[in-house]
Amino acid sequence: MRKLFAVMLGLLMAQALHAATLVETVAQMKQSVVGISILYPTKYQQAQLIGSGFAVADGHYVVTNYHVVREHDVAAKQMLYANVWNGPVYDRRAVKVIAVAPAYDLALLKIDGPALPAVKFYTKTDMAPEGSDVAITGFPIGAALGLTPATARGIVSALTPNRGAEPNSFTLGANDIRAPRYLTYQLDIIAYPGNSGGPVYMVDSGEVLAIVSASFIRSTKEKVLSDPSAITYAIPSTFIRQMLIENKLAP
Repeated sequence: MRKLFAVMLGLLMAQALHAATLVETVAQMKQSVVGISILYPTKYQQAQLIGSGFAVADGHYVVTNYHVVREHDVAAKQMLYANVWNGPVYDRRAVKVIAVAPAYDLALLKIDGPALPAVKFYTKTDMAPEGSDVAITGFPIGAALGLTPATARGIVSALTPNRGAEPNSFTLGANDIRAPRYLTYQLDIIAYPGNSGGPVYMVDSGEVLAIVSASFIRSTKEKVLSDPSAITYAIPSTFIRQMLIENKLAP
């Protein structure tokens, strides 16, 4: 009985330690995650939160999905902003698109103001294996649930070719991007349109291994909120690091 009690106590302690690790990881990740919004030049100055992003490089840059910002119309004087968590309130900071990689559904933005804590990338040569414990943090359903980033947890369920899951994404059609074939992460996590551009990271270390890009649509795009599939796709962070190198923001 003593041995059984010791084993059970050990399991409970391990679970508690694991939960504490996730709590700490989420708290750290929230400092790097931002909401991406467009301010429309109407007399009401209406702003719409359109996706998520996270700080990279020296903290003066943010990465998000290309499909999040591709409708941004500079000619129409639409302005892009990042909603940055600052304690109990948010700062709204201007951002500017400085580079895009449509083939990998990536956009690199420069953000005004003080540097944000940049994420740490998953740096192993191989992709994280199936079964890896991961989480995502972002703004599901835009600002409908408020301006506080929310976290969901799941696993890497498969490594799959980027063209193998159609229809895909939140308003992003398979023919919109003429992408080369490469492996993406399939996640067992429910994600919504506002999660696009948010980080996918290891629960234990907080290392970012991918960026949320797409969700499998079970029935129709109109039902993506009421009938989510819990099948989410994410672009490996290798391509983010490649973009940073090309823009001389990483060694």
